[in-house]
Amino acid sequence: MAYPVLSIANKILAYGAAANDEGELFSNMKLQKLLYYVQGFHIAVFNRPLFNEDIEAWMYGPVVPAVYESVSYTHPRAHETGAYLVCRLLLEK
Repeated sequence: MAYPVLSIANKILAYGAAANDEGELFSNMKLQKLLYYVQGFHIAVFNRPLFNEDIEAWMYGPVVPAVYESVSYTHPRAHETGAYLVCRLLLEK
């Protein structure tokens, strides 16, 4: 059974937030690569995909467009880190 990719993304972000008190900040790129790795691992171990959405090869790495489009670049908390956009906003939706 495949799961919705946004649910998987939220689980990854929740795990990162639980790893430390303030919550780990994820860039969109980091989240995309983690989705790529968990999809590959799940296929290798269970011989079926974790989610049905396609993963595309973009210039800077793998991207799940459904997740990429869900991350708002104009989120008011985007200033929380200088180098990356805060992706914890998915947890707030």
